[in-house]
Amino acid sequence: MITGAAGATVYYCLKLRHPSLDLPIIDYDLALLFQPMLLLGISIGVALNILFAEWMVTILLIILFLGNCYFQLQFCLFCQYVFSLVVGLLAASTKAFFKGVETWRKETIIKKVVSWSFSVIVENKTRMSFSIYS
Repeated sequence: MITGAAGATVYYCLKLRHPSLDLPIIDYDLALLFQPMLLLGISIGVALNILFAEWMVTILLIILFLGNCYFQLQFCLFCQYVFSLVVGLLAASTKAFFKGVETWRKETIIKKVVSWSFSVIVENKTRMSFSIYS
């Protein structure tokens, strides 16, 4: 059921395009970037779930999450600025990051042009209405 819903969503999104640019809604470069690690994590998780008892899986998950929170907090407090730069540039592929920046820049320009043209239209109608009644 979950697989069917995911497949239907992907099939639906294949036809969709970006609202203001000529790009697909799915970033295939980014999807291909994280897919191998996702499959590896699923494989390891299934193997460990079969290997351990339910109560042991629960305790191991709690230990994993607490340790993860502790180390993330410690690392964040130590180098917050460097962390934000490294995550922004290296966590995803550099190509996908710069493609996203370029998309954001184009979309911002399009929104500014549309808002500017709308304000000119509104301003012209206001002047015209005042000139008629003057």
